[in-house]
Amino acid sequence: PINLGLDQNNLEDNTAEQKYKCGLVVLEPNLQGEPILFPLDITGYVNGCGWNVVNGVAGSVQVFDGNGLPISNRVPLTIISESNLLNQPNVFRTNIKLTNNPTLRQGIIIFEASPQNGLAPGSFKMPIIFGQNSYAF
Repeated sequence: PINLGLDQNNLEDNTAEQKYKCGLVVLEPNLQGEPILFPLDITGYVNGCGWNVVNGVAGSVQVFDGNGLPISNRVPLTIISESNLLNQPNVFRTNIKLTNNPTLRQGIIIFEASPQNGLAPGSFKMPIIFGQNSYAF
């Protein structure tokens, strides 16, 4: 799993039976180093540290090409399994389709947390490589 916490300390609760990392964690697919094919299903969870659920959504995700131009819509990270228990993550699943073709082989995927108490949301940028069949439909 890839942990995308807003802060780099990524606190863990040592009293929990199962340890869930604090922040946003992408469980599937592996976004680092391997070419990404679209449409793309992303599954993961949020567990505090700036990543909280607001109205059933944990934030959003959007894909940009190597020139910084958006090539997908901003897609909500919709919660499919919400937990009110302490130390339990809120699981999300989403699907991203490209709206334009990538101009370069490299790009960026940006996860953005939901705003809280009027504060600007935090975000995490991850470089990605587009697979050969990644085209807008």
